[in-house]
Amino acid sequence: MIEICHELAPLKTLLFDASRGLQFSPDTAEKVVAMLDEVMQVSQPKQLSILITILSVLIEDKETIKLANPVAVKDDESRSINDKLERVEGYLLKNFANDISLKDLADHLYVSESSVRRLFAKHFTESFSQHLKKLRLNMACDLLMNTDLPISQIIERVGYDNQANFNRQFKAYRELTPTAYREAMQRG
Repeated sequence: MIEICHELAPLKTLLFDASRGLQFSPDTAEKVVAMLDEVMQVSQPKQLSILITILSVLIEDKETIKLANPVAVKDDESRSINDKLERVEGYLLKNFANDISLKDLADHLYVSESSVRRLFAKHFTESFSQHLKKLRLNMACDLLMNTDLPISQIIERVGYDNQANFNRQFKAYRELTPTAYREAMQRG
């Protein structure tokens, strides 16, 4: 999502810099701690809003200090892994709505299917199919929150061809039906 949405560029920078370690100003740290306490006391839909606010506060901190030199943190091997992970995410973001398989991704990366399985197990701590399912369901959540598209169109746009299967997976993931999720997001 960060790759295709230019509004999220500051977030990409923050996440990249965070891999080297960041020290935020005392004021920012205090605000974030208070918001993290609040996250634990509100309903799940409101938690997302607070987390977005936290990221915004961190991005806007002009006194942030980068703790490590990027050269000291990234060696050739980690750079190669990061490049591969970015290629995985880019491919999935571009193709998630299509009928893609582990073999398709392996072919795109020029590696074996077992290498892709190991990559997912180690770096995503889930299988390819679980990761793809989460990506599709998160994209559906985004469309439910931010558009008035009929649910049947959303289902197609995120790569499902069976509404009953989508509804079952969505409810297992969000503990709400797609319709109830949309209504909850619009209320609050």
